[in-house]
This record gives sequence, structure tokens and C-alpha cells, in this order.
Amino acid sequence: MALILSHEVHEDYLEVEIAGKRVPQLEYEESLILWKSVFELCEKYDKKNIMVKLKARGRMPMRGRITYAFNLEEIGWQKHHKVAGITLTSQIKNDAPLVVKFANSAGYNAKLFSNEADALDWLLNDHIELSFQSDTTLKE
Repeated sequence: MALILSHEVHEDYLEVEIAGKRVPQLEYEESLILWKSVFELCEKYDKKNIMVKLKARGRMPMRGRITYAFNLEEIGWQKHHKVAGITLTSQIKNDAPLVVKFANSAGYNAKLFSNEADALDWLLNDHIELSFQSDTTLKE
């Protein structure tokens, strides 16, 4: 497996980093193993808030992304988890929104960010977001 998972435990959240290059033909399997590990760490350290720095290189095929999105419960993602993803490579910026959209529509709490400050603000604070149009969001 060429993807590497590292983590740091903070008082209010678990910080993980997924880095390295995806192995062609094993992208889906690698992701399942890594994300299962993330949620196992959440259980081990009793954390529900997760900040994920996504630095992986290489793309996951569309079929893998869709299959992955429909198996969130299988990898240990529970609806009380709150996941802030920081997209740091162009491949992740293209691949991750589909999974996040599926997760949100299934009742999971996830959002993508381009920087750590915004991700932490959302992760650690309660924001009420009301969407009136696809590009308009109100925050309280």
C-alpha cells in the first residue's frame, strides 16, 4: 500500500493525514483500509470530530468513488462523526466532492475545505447553515 496514514490526537478532535501515491488498480481497497483505520482511531481515542488532510496523489476511478460512497457505514463512519476534509492536491479536489455529496445526502456530516483554519472553525463550532440557493449560505 503506497498511501500512508498518520494521526495526531487533540483535545477536541482527531487530526489525520493521508499522503502518498495511490496504487493503480487498488485505489478502492486502499481507501477502505485507510478509512476503516481512521474510524478505529476515533473509537480508540473517543473522538467524533475528525480533520483529514488529504494529500494523496492519483485518482480513484469513478466506479470506486461511487462504491465507496455507498459503503460508508461498512468502514465505520457513524452519523455522529463530523469530518472536515482539507483538499491539498488537484486529484483530491476532483474526486472528494462526489463522496462528500453522497455522504451528506445520506445524513453524514462532512465538508471540504482548502485551508486548515476554515476546516477547524467548522469542525469545532456549531454553524447553522441555511441554503436558499446553491451558491448562498447563511451562517449564525
